[in-house]
Amino acid sequence: MRTYWLVIDEMMPEAAADIVGYALHRPLGAYVFHDVLPDFIDEARNAGGDFSPEFFRKKLADLQEWVLSEAWNAGEGAEPIMQTSSRKAIQYIAAQMRTLLAEAHKLDGEVD
Repeated sequence: MRTYWLVIDEMMPEAAADIVGYALHRPLGAYVFHDVLPDFIDEARNAGGDFSPEFFRKKLADLQEWVLSEAWNAGEGAEPIMQTSSRKAIQYIAAQMRTLLAEAHKLDGEVD
């Protein structure tokens, strides 16, 4: 889990450094990334137990806009969903992430 979060922070340094202006390390972001963590753990196990930063970086990149600091902007002009930590918001974002992961699997030919 430590490597996973270190790579997330590395991919979104602005959001990781500013907990006031970004929702990444607020309950919303923390719950969302913990919600999809089992998906990444399964991927790592299926890759022969590869829990390296490089592996997580490659797989997290499949989340596209969700690994860009701007997506987690909670400051002025932010999307309303970033102002909440409701279960519905968490489920909505996690579902979008899982859809992106599934699409990436199809492109990689990794579908079971």
